[in-house]
Amino acid sequence: MKKVFLLLIIFIVSLPNLFSEDNKRNILEGSWAEDVTCDYYIKSGEPYKVEIVNGEKALQECFLIIKYPTADKKGFIRIDSLAVVWIIENIEVIENKVKFYCIPRSYDDQEGILQEIIVTLIDDYEISVDGLGYSDWVHFYHFSNTNQTTESTAKVNDSRVRLRTKPNLKSKTWKLLEKGTSVKIKDISASKEKIDGESFYWYKVDIENEPDGWVYGKYLDISK
Repeated sequence: MKKVFLLLIIFIVSLPNLFSEDNKRNILEGSWAEDVTCDYYIKSGEPYKVEIVNGEKALQECFLIIKYPTADKKGFIRIDSLAVVWIIENIEVIENKVKFYCIPRSYDDQEGILQEIIVTLIDDYEISVDGLGYSDWVHFYHFSNTNQTTESTAKVNDSRVRLRTKPNLKSKTWKLLEKGTSVKIKDISASKEKIDGESFYWYKVDIENEPDGWVYGKYLDISK
């Protein structure tokens, strides 16, 4: 009982950091794809149509990209291959929601009316968006973002290994990987997960012309 109570205290204390502005920025930056995209590609077996948009790997004609402002560049939100980007004018953070106040700017540099876009963080890997024609029931998964660890390489050591949207068995599958597939390690889960009596970390991997996703460590031979 004391152990459970202690874990609850640790979780409550950690909440401010979980939803801190810096953590939200790290989570939201990069490209996203709608959850229905996962269902379509895993069922159809079609290869993903990937392109580089504003420096991010994204699903062709079906993406959401978020770039925060920096000291020398304006932040923006961009959807699909439209010739319009929403320039971020202000950001408001309320618990697990981020409100972006944006002005649409077209290819001929014509500005529109200030709009409010609300992004809700479901967890580190999934968001919902309200605005830009979306309702908050539309969910997105991280398609690609910057590396969180020192990059190393690995090879898939079994057939039909699941590339998942999140580091757990309940998450959706981006696709099935074949034995020998080369990957780049981008991130590692905070702790190991025990599956069928064995414990391994989950690894976020980058594969050319595929979405970034999570692979259970048992199925990776990682280069030292």
